[in-house]
Amino acid sequence: MKNSPRIFGIIFSSLLITFLAGCNEETDKSYNYIGYSSSECSRIMFSCSQGEVPFSNTVGCGCKKSDTANDNEEQRSLDYLIGRFLKEKSVSPLNDGKIMAEYSMIGASEKGKMLTYDIYANIQEFFMRNDKIDYGSKKAGIIQFKIEQTNRNYIIREYTLFNQNNLRESDRNLLTADTLNWLKDKKAMDGLIYRIGIAVKQDGAIAFGKTMDAFIDASQPPSSQESAGQQSTQEKTQQLIIN
Repeated sequence: MKNSPRIFGIIFSSLLITFLAGCNEETDKSYNYIGYSSSECSRIMFSCSQGEVPFSNTVGCGCKKSDTANDNEEQRSLDYLIGRFLKEKSVSPLNDGKIMAEYSMIGASEKGKMLTYDIYANIQEFFMRNDKIDYGSKKAGIIQFKIEQTNRNYIIREYTLFNQNNLRESDRNLLTADTLNWLKDKKAMDGLIYRIGIAVKQDGAIAFGKTMDAFIDASQPPSSQESAGQQSTQEKTQQLIIN
């Protein structure tokens, strides 16, 4: 029991150091806090300005000044941020697979520092099953982001997923004018949905070093007997047309 005061002193000192470190980071002007809890930081995503890097500590998360910051302009863009959010925050893999996401902006509006950004997105988990690419978790539809714009960051704090085939009037009231016009043009809408679907599958094939034929639902080529039968039918049809 003689060592109890010494042990208590060590524990107290450690806690004090941790507390003071947190206070220093919280008040240090080089730390730009965006989230103030682990729960909040797990939900949001943000970009950092030139000369800054992201950080996370016991206080929260955000961007801090750094002499070794990666000044890649693309990585500070809104498109890059949205792509990361779709892959990292919107879908949880159920089969230990790889998350791929493709999207296209379909409408936007701006009010003050808040940007309403509508996209059509397809987010898909792919995984290998018996040397074939199979499908796991998936989200697809219209996604609306509420993006906070500051002079230093883009910050995504929330998003809403809409099913474009089953929109209520209350949903339509939330979408931007450009998005509502897109919904009226069925040919353009179907074309975009198809292209995004193909693009995300191509991403999955590349991720596994495979081709599109490796997907579990890829159409199989007909057998030689079936091919011969089809060719014979085609020849007979051609003869009937010629005759």
